[in-house]
Amino acid sequence: MIMPTIEQVRGYAAKLATQAMPDYPHDEMSLHCYRNQDGIPMYWRVRVKTHAAIPSEKRRKEIRPFWHNGQHFVVGEPANPPEGKPIYALELLATYPVAKVIVCEGENKADVINKLSMQGGTAAEIVATTSGGASSAAAANWQPLAGREVVLWPDNDDAGLKYATEVVEHLLGISNSVSILEIASMALPHKGDAVDYFKAGKSIGQLLQKIESAKQVSRRVIPAHYPLEIDSGLSNYLDDSITPPEPLPNLPDVQSFDYAYLPDGLRGFVKDISDRMQCPPDFAAVGVFVMMATIIGRKVGMRPKRKDDGQVQIVL
Repeated sequence: MIMPTIEQVRGYAAKLATQAMPDYPHDEMSLHCYRNQDGIPMYWRVRVKTHAAIPSEKRRKEIRPFWHNGQHFVVGEPANPPEGKPIYALELLATYPVAKVIVCEGENKADVINKLSMQGGTAAEIVATTSGGASSAAAANWQPLAGREVVLWPDNDDAGLKYATEVVEHLLGISNSVSILEIASMALPHKGDAVDYFKAGKSIGQLLQKIESAKQVSRRVIPAHYPLEIDSGLSNYLDDSITPPEPLPNLPDVQSFDYAYLPDGLRGFVKDISDRMQCPPDFAAVGVFVMMATIIGRKVGMRPKRKDDGQVQIVL
């Protein structure tokens, strides 16, 4: 298959942007390339917004996807594979397999996070991806995030929270952990997002601190009577009792049980239980010792001193 040059892609994207808004000037156009895990382009999405000077009631945002069939460009997206629509930045997810993954709403936010992460030398720590717009989660293939640590960064509005909730439903069964940034602590305006966060002078280092304090999700985080008020932040909908498990210390190997620990009269009994129940003899031996301690109680004593008849009662 003959792939187009980057100049050809940009030229076609500019043509689509002009066609999308023929009657309004636009001052923001961005081009996003969806690639496979090997970095080969699958399709592109051009995003265009009307000029900031346009009255607010006439401002618009348009997105136009297109792909190349080996001979010419085709408007739209190629047919999705059976497993679902590919998510964004698959090549970065493959390159940094142990990095934490930030899921945000929209390619422009993923791009700004990945760009600053690479510039700051933290690409091995965080990689951003998305399934696209606010209604794209259901059709996406989230399997590339299986076994990964995922942090959701929703836009600060109802649509952002709804998108985050839908993504959670897909990730809880496959990802190693799923957390959500506390938007209320990030000083974002209404509808604010990752682009606004970094425009306000925040750094990747500050984002990493926010990620460390993100709330882990263990269930559906937003009640069924959605939409809810945004002002209180996401922390109201999270289970504060869920904390990440602490790693186990390095423990020495457990020694094999020695039947010599048991009195002669009990060895055969414990061995028979262990064989019948197909369990370690330790389990049966503990039960036997408890049983014998209950029967004997304080009936047995000992005289530890050779020349003294003082007796000590044994508590089994």
